[in-house]
Amino acid sequence: MYLKTFKLILYVYLSLFINVSYAVILDAKIVSERINWVSGHSDGDKVRPSNWDIPINIPVGSKFIPGGVLDSKQKNLEVTNKSGKKVTLPYQIVGVEYRLSSNNGIDSITGGSSSAVINGLDAVVSGSGISNTIVRLKHDMSPFTHFRPLLTINDDSWIKAFTDAGSKAGSYSGTIHYTTVYDYYRNGSRIRNHVKSSLTLVINYNPLVLNNITVTGSDVLETTYHSSMLVSGETIYTVEATGYFIDGIWLGLAPLTDSKYYSLKSKSITNDNEIKYSVTCVSGCDGNENIIVDGAPNIDNTTKRTIIHAVDTKSAIAKLKVSFDRIPLVNTDTYYGSFILIFEPRI
Repeated sequence: MYLKTFKLILYVYLSLFINVSYAVILDAKIVSERINWVSGHSDGDKVRPSNWDIPINIPVGSKFIPGGVLDSKQKNLEVTNKSGKKVTLPYQIVGVEYRLSSNNGIDSITGGSSSAVINGLDAVVSGSGISNTIVRLKHDMSPFTHFRPLLTINDDSWIKAFTDAGSKAGSYSGTIHYTTVYDYYRNGSRIRNHVKSSLTLVINYNPLVLNNITVTGSDVLETTYHSSMLVSGETIYTVEATGYFIDGIWLGLAPLTDSKYYSLKSKSITNDNEIKYSVTCVSGCDGNENIIVDGAPNIDNTTKRTIIHAVDTKSAIAKLKVSFDRIPLVNTDTYYGSFILIFEPRI
């Protein structure tokens, strides 16, 4: 008879705990065709919130195996403004960053589905599921004090989504829900834990940007003489506004400060002749084309403005004629004048 002793080793693997955490807000501004992260850091197409999330009442352990999220597939987030306008934005959570409670050494294991990089108390996990690294803690303690997701975001896709949706300027928000997974050891047992969390995305969308105003044309009015000692004059200016706007440009007129009307005057103190002139938008405008009529302002910069139509979302062009028509001859001289136009993207 042969007797053989069998040693039974039981590895206990549990997955019992589901914890929650506080929510983190990720703020961004979309200005024209650029995303600026107000409370986030970007590195290429990777974005992480500036603020950390804090886990609530996670269990203590002697070892920690950091993990990523349960699902790292690309998803869509609907952000909404206060009037209910929705924009669908693609995103992907590709990893998790941890701030460890302690680090008493690390060991490698096999079978992990994500990868971890440990540097002191900082741990970065790329991918989904459990990693291939064990962190030995100094004693039984909560494995980490802070964590935050690592996202992949394509700026061009987000800007295109807002543009294609015809979105108006304003604040849009939506919430991403995700679950972080990790393992820890306590009393020799390896236990899996899940932490449910949320990330609220707030986007201040302002597509309307006026980058530059270009004015071309002659500052000299070409004169035409008529019978009965009358004279006319005119010049044409081409005004081009560039930037990003979806509904054209407001064109306003700055108020007069030192005169009751717009006129051309001589710099000679012995010549008090002056020429009242008109400014007319001869192409590219809609409504209130007569900007100045015989020296009198016909628009302002508040309630009565004209509109320059957009050629496309990046350009708006108008032609303005400055003229006077069949006025009595004035003294031979050089006459000067000016007016100030104010441009603003239409909202």
